[in-house]
Amino acid sequence: MDAYLKLEWSKNNRRSEQRLLEYFAIDFSQYEEDIFNLHINETDTVHQLGDTFMENSDDHETVLNYPIDPRTGREVRQLEIDTTKAEGLYDDFPSGSMLSQADHQHCLKVLNRINMRLGFESAEDCKALSKYHALMKKVDNERMLFESFVKNYFNSNLVCRKSSIDKELDDLVVAIWKGKVGRIYTDFANKRYMLSTAVMWLNYKQHEHNVRFEPVSEDVVEFGVVKNIYTESLLSCNTLRRNQRILDAFFDDQHRSLPMDDSVQVNTVLQQDEDIRFVINSGTLCYLLNCVSNMEEQWMVPFRIEMIGGRNVIFIDKKLQPIKMPTHDRNMKAHKYLVRSFMSVVKKYNPHNVNREADEKDSQRINSIEYKAIGFDEYLRSVAEKSELKPYPNRNSCLQLWTLQEGDDQYRFLIRFRMDCYESLRKIKFYINISVKLEYQTEFGAEQMTKSELIHEWARQYLRPNSKTLRLRINAVTHVIISHHYLELKDIEEELKRSYDIEPANLFTNLWQTLKILLNFPPGDHILQHDMKNKDIVNVLSNDNSPNPTTSSINLVDQYSNVEYDRPAVESYDWIPIDKSVITQMHRENTLLPCTFPHWISVKRITPRGKLKHSRPPPTQQPVPDQKPKKKKSRGNRVRRKLKEREAKKQQRKQAGFVEEMQQSLNQFAPYEGPSRNSEPSSMAAKKDPSKMSNSLRAMERDPFDYHSYVKQAQKDDQ
Repeated sequence: MDAYLKLEWSKNNRRSEQRLLEYFAIDFSQYEEDIFNLHINETDTVHQLGDTFMENSDDHETVLNYPIDPRTGREVRQLEIDTTKAEGLYDDFPSGSMLSQADHQHCLKVLNRINMRLGFESAEDCKALSKYHALMKKVDNERMLFESFVKNYFNSNLVCRKSSIDKELDDLVVAIWKGKVGRIYTDFANKRYMLSTAVMWLNYKQHEHNVRFEPVSEDVVEFGVVKNIYTESLLSCNTLRRNQRILDAFFDDQHRSLPMDDSVQVNTVLQQDEDIRFVINSGTLCYLLNCVSNMEEQWMVPFRIEMIGGRNVIFIDKKLQPIKMPTHDRNMKAHKYLVRSFMSVVKKYNPHNVNREADEKDSQRINSIEYKAIGFDEYLRSVAEKSELKPYPNRNSCLQLWTLQEGDDQYRFLIRFRMDCYESLRKIKFYINISVKLEYQTEFGAEQMTKSELIHEWARQYLRPNSKTLRLRINAVTHVIISHHYLELKDIEEELKRSYDIEPANLFTNLWQTLKILLNFPPGDHILQHDMKNKDIVNVLSNDNSPNPTTSSINLVDQYSNVEYDRPAVESYDWIPIDKSVITQMHRENTLLPCTFPHWISVKRITPRGKLKHSRPPPTQQPVPDQKPKKKKSRGNRVRRKLKEREAKKQQRKQAGFVEEMQQSLNQFAPYEGPSRNSEPSSMAAKKDPSKMSNSLRAMERDPFDYHSYVKQAQKDDQ
């Protein structure tokens, strides 16, 4: 009965489009009786591939038989439907733009000039800028409606993109993740930690006096090999998606490579400079500075304190691997791996890769080699020895001295960091930091950079002064680079200030409030732990060396034995607004200003709901006099009251029916006066003298008959 659990559902294990087409072509051609294929053929009879390949009896060749669309009578040549193609959603907007096409084009030119940091010096440029600001005020209401429409559409149709990932990419991320978790088993085996104390962990806040964190000099100790990236090939590729062969080679490269051992270089620097108090990894420092993400996540950072030269030196290592990873983070790591797969190590000299078109000296040297006959086994052994080349190191490490100034006190930091890659231009190296921004709403534009992404981007750029940041905006569905920007430190700082009003100097001040407490801890191995129970504090776990560990001690090997490699079943993501200043290829092709309605649709008058609600005056609350609370009536009393009301209505209907019957009988059998022959009314006839009346009239005149008394008497008799 559990056979269905072994099935692979496409919803949970998403594959790439190319791999799906291969699977579908095999399934439809060889497994026509499969229940899934039969269901697809029933729902889509036009694009069915069940009997597509027909064998020609004359030539015994396979002929492709295209189906015929019954609506048009033509052959269907496109058998696959591209489900990842962007839809033309701009025709579904509730209204058109308030600006004309010429206004959109003018705003795009000025916005592009602003993004490129070009000045507006001439009179014509100043006039264009003033017109741009006037048009921006005109579309304020339109942009508010645009955000409302995009948010509703994202929550209804596009939110599933954030919880989906290609199966091949997910397998790559999980495989590398498992390898890093395996190193934790070896590094922290037979080690137990116990809670020592808790220190404060501050969220972002403004400070009157901030600390200064600056590099001592531009000198950097470099060792290892930095990979080269050819930006032209990266940016001009149709998609970042690589085939399985390249992904397997990338995984083998990552699996064989080990972190750089820079302990000798670090000890040398510590002996030369006796003022160094912290040796910290740049990745860990970037994460600790990012108060937005580390306040909402569970993490652990190991550190150790050693006594060197009569002073305590704190070594803060890399952050440990997470216990679970949401789908968005997996997608981020996968696309970073895809970008890194385009990097390569430039090999200056390879003795086993000799050029066939050698010069004269090389040809003479080759001709002077003596050849001799050897056995086949010996030949294979020599080939195997030559093929076992020493692998070029694909890791690098850099060391740089920094100083932290707090009032009159000064502390030295030794930062170890790694360069992502470099780009060569005219034999000059430019170091580059790769920043990946995934886009889930490419139909409407580029998403805004979140606070966490900007802080992480700024911290990486700040700790690598001799580099630039390459921000790649990648479509998360099609893996296509939609835009790229080279950023400097001031660009990121201005964006942080404009978008979220964050001063980067406050980030170092907040972190320093916690780090300076660690100077008072004794030498030994420790762990800085943060959980979701108490977000405002971090726990400091110390190594437990007692022979009989207690149950309250923590073993990292036991904790990492329950790593959740599967994706979470339920995930929730917030909507990210569209950036108003980023121009994508879609905006250029349609001459469309970001975050505005299309100019080719007629304008309709639309009032947002929020404006309608605020326009109404708030209701005034009248003072309610003190009243005693009404007693709650029981259900039995309500039922009895309804029964009494029903009986009373029944009696009234019965009485009304009886009166109506009696009235009909009286009208039928009571004496009838007949019509009066006198034209005068009866009131006037009563005033006449009866002596003057004729005998006939006197005979016709009778006393009035009381009908009501007759009805009452009949009711008494009936009772």
